[in-house]
Amino acid sequence: MKKFLSRAALGVAAVGVFALASCNGTPDPTTTEEKPATTTPEPTTTVDDSVNEAAKKLLANLIFEADGTAVTGDVSLPAYLASGDTQVTIHWESDSELVKVGTTIDEAKGAFTGAVSRPEDKAVTVTLTASITFAGGEAQRQFTVLVNPYSVSDAIDSFTFTYNGGTVEKDFEVPTSFKFNNQDVTIAWSIPDSSKELLSVDADGKTIHVVQQAKREKAQIKAEFTYKGETLSRNYRLNVFHVRTALELLHTFYDDPGAEAYTLKGYVAHKAGYDASYGNGYLYIVDQTLEGGYYVYRAYCSQDVL
Repeated sequence: MKKFLSRAALGVAAVGVFALASCNGTPDPTTTEEKPATTTPEPTTTVDDSVNEAAKKLLANLIFEADGTAVTGDVSLPAYLASGDTQVTIHWESDSELVKVGTTIDEAKGAFTGAVSRPEDKAVTVTLTASITFAGGEAQRQFTVLVNPYSVSDAIDSFTFTYNGGTVEKDFEVPTSFKFNNQDVTIAWSIPDSSKELLSVDADGKTIHVVQQAKREKAQIKAEFTYKGETLSRNYRLNVFHVRTALELLHTFYDDPGAEAYTLKGYVAHKAGYDASYGNGYLYIVDQTLEGGYYVYRAYCSQDVL
């Protein structure tokens, strides 16, 4: 009995060794070993850019005068390039709505129009791309412009001072605010030291008092504009005089025709006569009694017209 059990135990041990050998030794003949996949590389191709060389050289001749500058208004975009007798049309594209490229060519200028819209707050750089097709090739070239927002300087340029360069004889009023680009612009008025004997600003800030002068005197008035928190000043020039009589106005008109515009009430043009040597008639401005007039005008005409 003891001998039988020993053989049985030995048999079990042998089976165990065989099983281990099967697991760790030679692989099962029914399985196949996987091999790593291989790929065939795509053949590389080289792009021959020489076909575009002629187009690139031609486009290098393009001059866009606004390139690299700050713009506040529309820009002209050249529409053509010439190569011998060949005229090549340039196509433009913008990367921003702030510069819109027109679709028609102004033939007088030979250019498209880049319509500029001003940004609200900060300056914006806009890239403009010019493209051409020439000699079977293509080329592109980029340019930039800086589009500035509206400034107080633009607001000042939009303002008209009624009395600038004119003559004042009595007190007048000036505006203290106006609208620009749908925003308020305020104006503070003052008188430079050199003109304080001729002009003064009332406490209301809008009435200018005039000290009449026997002779026409030159004066200045200063306006300080504020727009979007930015302030800038501009001086305006005018003349200070006294309230003139009608005859004084006529003398002024005669001595300096076209310098000012006058409204004369109660005076009419009166035929004075005909000068045969010059072939013209001459007129007077007179009062309604035909007294106290002044010669003001000659006109070429035949005598039978008068």
